[in-house]
Amino acid sequence: FFFKQKTAYEVAQRLVGSEMCIRDRCSSIGINPATDVEALVLLYLFKSRSYGEVTRTDFVDGLMKLGVHDEITLKQSISRIKAIGSGENSVEFMSFHGFLFQYHLLKPGQKTLKRDEAATLLRIELRNAPFLCEKFIKFLEEEKVETISHDQWDNIPDVFSIIEKKQTYDLSGAWPVLFDRFYLWLQKLQKSVCCLFIVTLLFINPVSYTHLTLPTSDLVQISVVAVSLKK
Repeated sequence: FFFKQKTAYEVAQRLVGSEMCIRDRCSSIGINPATDVEALVLLYLFKSRSYGEVTRTDFVDGLMKLGVHDEITLKQSISRIKAIGSGENSVEFMSFHGFLFQYHLLKPGQKTLKRDEAATLLRIELRNAPFLCEKFIKFLEEEKVETISHDQWDNIPDVFSIIEKKQTYDLSGAWPVLFDRFYLWLQKLQKSVCCLFIVTLLFINPVSYTHLTLPTSDLVQISVVAVSLKK
């Protein structure tokens, strides 16, 4: 009922769906396979081993895991699929996150993701953290980081969570060096934004400030003491 197109069998008889089949059936249950993380969650649940392909055995096992036996019960399982993609289930989300890395290693012997590939995946997977996601991608571009390793990929959710929750990021910890560089880059960026804001504020309203506290996004809060500007 799920993948009906004949193209699946033209690829191989052991398959129940090709990329085109998956795309069409996702659309029928309200999932956009080009932009929705739920499409990737389905491939994770079906244990897809090759890009855009699902075997019959893994397809059936995935449906049983979801408690699905027809298209109606599949639509009813969307809430669980969304819970995995949104990170509500942190353990399963980390397993899903690791799957995405392996799933997109398309060439034999490939051990890293190209920056653009990683960026595309992160924008879909981490849509609930767009600010940090875009800043991380910008950092990769500015610092000319061309590839992401498996170890680096695995640590992205944890590092983002620490920064978002304003927890202390330990530069002496066991994080990959890439994230030390990212954290320092963020600090430098936030200080630059603060300085520009202060100069603009004082230029528009040139009065004395004995103590000024500026909220500079959810990442950093800087207190500026005894700043004064006279006409």
